[in-house]
Amino acid sequence: MAYLGIILFCFWLLIISHKLTAGPKNRSFSYARAFLGLRLWYQNPRILLLLIALACLIFLSPLKLVYLVFALAAYLTAFLCGRNFWNRIGPAWPGLILTLSSFTLAVITTVIYFHM
Repeated sequence: MAYLGIILFCFWLLIISHKLTAGPKNRSFSYARAFLGLRLWYQNPRILLLLIALACLIFLSPLKLVYLVFALAAYLTAFLCGRNFWNRIGPAWPGLILTLSSFTLAVITTVIYFHM
């Protein structure tokens, strides 16, 4: 049951990475639309999948595994947002802020993971 959260979270990451890479290749790209979608949060299957995955991951998995999964997800998000920033996809400031904040979060969770 602990691995169900990891599998669902990885599936959510695959969906998000597809949304980030398959979006429009111009300045009309929106990170909010890519991450959250256009529907309300309780009508969006992606958000419900994320909530179920996080609940299973946090409550059923060991803490060290939770930090590892969050670090890998933050590195992936930093890479994809950095790629979008470098290729001038979407507005510049949100891309730069998401890249730097994801990379900072990844470094912090990696440090916590290796000091446990």
